[in-house]
Amino acid sequence: GGPVLALAALPLPWLRALPFRLAAWLRRPPPLAFAVLIGAAFAALSTLLASYAFHFAPTTADEIAQLWHARILLHGHLALPADPNAEFFAVDNVIDTGKWYSQFPIGGPLVLAVAYLIRVPWLLDPLLGGLTAALLYHFARRAYGEPQGRAVAVLFALSPVTLLMSASYMNHVPV
Repeated sequence: GGPVLALAALPLPWLRALPFRLAAWLRRPPPLAFAVLIGAAFAALSTLLASYAFHFAPTTADEIAQLWHARILLHGHLALPADPNAEFFAVDNVIDTGKWYSQFPIGGPLVLAVAYLIRVPWLLDPLLGGLTAALLYHFARRAYGEPQGRAVAVLFALSPVTLLMSASYMNHVPV
């Protein structure tokens, strides 16, 4: 209620001019600077969300299975031999056909394995999300024009779904 009351208390001409002021501010940086700015802003926002909401930890069985599979790949294996006491190790999202591996296509765990090599797997999705924001801007500006490209990039960068996905270990962002 507070933000609505604050907006209602603003002078009407100022409120009507706000979209035009924001549009003018968004048009100021040159294209390359805007792409870097939107990519860095998205990466920073999703990293802050990863810290605040998830404490840089996996929170779902999907994330855990993919991280586990990434560690298997880092040890030079595509799968692990199944334990003879499989009843003690039944885990969601793990395939057990005499070998253990995650149910996910190998691309996601492979990209996570690269992030493990540089010891920052939690930073992979925010960086790739930032890169996506910058590339989306370049695509949209070529397809629809400069103002629309910037608007699309800002909308993408402020979208809760894209920020949450980029704050997690899910394979949606690398895909």
